[in-house]
Amino acid sequence: MGAALIPAGRSAGKRSTLPSEPAQRFVDFSIRAWLEGYSVGVITHSSPVGGMRAPVFVRVGEFDARAYRLPLKADWAAAAALGRELARWLLPPPVWALLVDSLRALGAVPGTGLRLRLCLADELIDLPWEYLYRPDVTDPARPRSGFLLMDSRLSLVREPPTLLARPEAAARKQRGVFVGTLWSDHTDGWGVKQECRSLKRSLAPLSDLVEIDSVWADDADGVQAQLARGCDFFHYAGHVDIDGSQASLVALVNPAVAQATDEQMLGGRFEDGCAAGGWNRVERLAPLLKHAGVRCVMLNACNSGYWPVAQHFLRVGIGCLVGVQGVVSNLAALHFAERLYRSLALGLSVDEAVSWARLHVMDDSRSWWPCDWGRFMVYMPAESSVLFPPAAHGGADERREATVAAHAATAQRTRRRASRHDAQAFQRQLSDMAQVCVLILGRFTDERKAVLDDIRRALTQLDRGYVPILFDFEKAPERDLIESVLRFAGVSRFIIADLSDPKSIPAELQAIVPAHPSVPVIPLIEDSQREYPVSDHILRRESVLQPVVRYRDRAHLQRIFGSEIIEPAERLVARLRPPLLV
Repeated sequence: MGAALIPAGRSAGKRSTLPSEPAQRFVDFSIRAWLEGYSVGVITHSSPVGGMRAPVFVRVGEFDARAYRLPLKADWAAAAALGRELARWLLPPPVWALLVDSLRALGAVPGTGLRLRLCLADELIDLPWEYLYRPDVTDPARPRSGFLLMDSRLSLVREPPTLLARPEAAARKQRGVFVGTLWSDHTDGWGVKQECRSLKRSLAPLSDLVEIDSVWADDADGVQAQLARGCDFFHYAGHVDIDGSQASLVALVNPAVAQATDEQMLGGRFEDGCAAGGWNRVERLAPLLKHAGVRCVMLNACNSGYWPVAQHFLRVGIGCLVGVQGVVSNLAALHFAERLYRSLALGLSVDEAVSWARLHVMDDSRSWWPCDWGRFMVYMPAESSVLFPPAAHGGADERREATVAAHAATAQRTRRRASRHDAQAFQRQLSDMAQVCVLILGRFTDERKAVLDDIRRALTQLDRGYVPILFDFEKAPERDLIESVLRFAGVSRFIIADLSDPKSIPAELQAIVPAHPSVPVIPLIEDSQREYPVSDHILRRESVLQPVVRYRDRAHLQRIFGSEIIEPAERLVARLRPPLLV
């Protein structure tokens, strides 16, 4: 560790049942993947909409996990390129289709998110899956907009649930132990004292819910004394030495090797020979923490998220472990930990807490390197993601609600920043258009065009930010009429189609509805007319509002516009196509 802008060299009470559901409930989307020859086998064995019967095999060629580690100073474009390749492995078309269907199904259930639970073979578990990128976002000029974890409704954890990791939330103040590593020359070269002060300061407003005690890592007796008192979470700040399958938390730093390069941090050994060791070997520490009652372990230290470290804590039944992939900056580590503990202390889920912390760190002012936000790895064999109970007394609910609101505001700001950044290279993003554009279809005779113009004006007068698209302009010379209409349909939030006096509308709908099943279609017709017979099978599709909206005249259409057209359209949007980035 170092100063705030320097690379991290980390480089008993009465028991009760678990609390009621958190503000946002996450449902598992479980993916199993393994290496088989020159291919990766992948299968979704459970999801909100079912599972796959057989695996899919994706060709990857010669495999070396080190080739897929994101360099420390990599920019967003490099992370997006890596995320696209990892998504090609883990989210091939059958898996991606299930993921989209799962989001669609959960879109009708308010306050529900989707947890990607990765059950991976040893060779794959340490890859940076946190940078998974949406397969449907293909433009390389948009490096920020397609990361799955930019959507606060999506969470990603490693490991399947086990009976060993069944945390019992204690109805009392939560206690944490902070252990930080100093240098043997009595200096604080990795800034762990600053991290400790920062955590205590950030948790001070929640002093009725959580307390945190600290001890330095070279004080073996002190560490074990703190654990003997029992605690709910354990936080380590420093560095993890890994030697093959062996790993240990550095208890005291040798200054002679502490000034390492980023590459040396990933494989070097920092332990000073004079350290009073023993407790810090992970195979010994893990059972100590389990015996102390620890439910959440955060190792804010470089290398701490890799499998040689994590496996020991999971085997003894620790419900949640957060570690670091490679090296992360102190600045990002501080901000991430503060947001994580605030959320957990108020009884929010691990999914919500990590999502808020990650989105918070995406702000350039809260990290030193652009992609620090993706360095944090979460292992969660606990079936429940609520590790600490919400407070039972007054005031805590208000703080919890404020935390949830702050999380939502952070997510919104992050998406806006990503959109502004990408807009510098891509003038009009299709995904953004699909959030606001409404395509209007109908006949362009004088009488019918007046109705379509009324619809366009009504859309612009609503306080929803709609951008009406009335296809009354020249089609592109390289496309026929249907192709041009299809292009605009694909970037529409929903479509309003007037079936009165039809000419090309039936043919357009026959092309649009099957091609874009997640784009709602709101058909309407003048009350004195009959629906076009050829359209019957199209009007029965899930994406088409039923029955057809009937209006007597233009004045009547204006009166029913909100209740019978806009409100049903938005309900269809929520059910059919909950956007990945909302």
